[in-house]
Amino acid sequence: MRFRLFGSRSSHSDARRLQAFLDERIGHVPDDMFEAFERLYQSCKLSADEQLRSSKRWQRMYYSLGVPSAVLAAASGVTGLALTTGRVPAGFIALVAAGLTGAATSLSPVDRQQKSDILHASWERLAGQTSTHLIHMKDRRRWEEPDAPVSAEDLNRYLHLIDLRSRLLRGDTSAFLNQEGPPA
Repeated sequence: MRFRLFGSRSSHSDARRLQAFLDERIGHVPDDMFEAFERLYQSCKLSADEQLRSSKRWQRMYYSLGVPSAVLAAASGVTGLALTTGRVPAGFIALVAAGLTGAATSLSPVDRQQKSDILHASWERLAGQTSTHLIHMKDRRRWEEPDAPVSAEDLNRYLHLIDLRSRLLRGDTSAFLNQEGPPA
């Protein structure tokens, strides 16, 4: 099963198909270095897509907790100040608003959204580095022997990209921050 490597942004169903394909290939050794790079690229794109969806979820969480909290706090203040008999409802509304504010504070959706955005960008950068090397390998295959042994350059690049992937899986984006060009 082949996936378009250099196409437009993938849809959610494409991501599910890609995930199923990668799950099916777990434990299978790639046939050649090109297939190993292809799988790495697909894995990076899938992870980038997951981080993008995570960022959007945290953004929705921020608004779904913050807006009702602000509205309830305002309603509580108005009720408490406008009516002398409205102290109990105002107090109840204030408690609910405080609970929503506490949830929003403890979950820190803004921080989590920013972390997801950084991880998304890092996964996209790793996918870009992998796809650039894939293009380079395709060009070499076209002009050189298709069955030539794996070059030391390809092996070193693959090991470097795998190391970057393992760092990203741990949430370490330091290798991608303020990076001007591809690593040597």
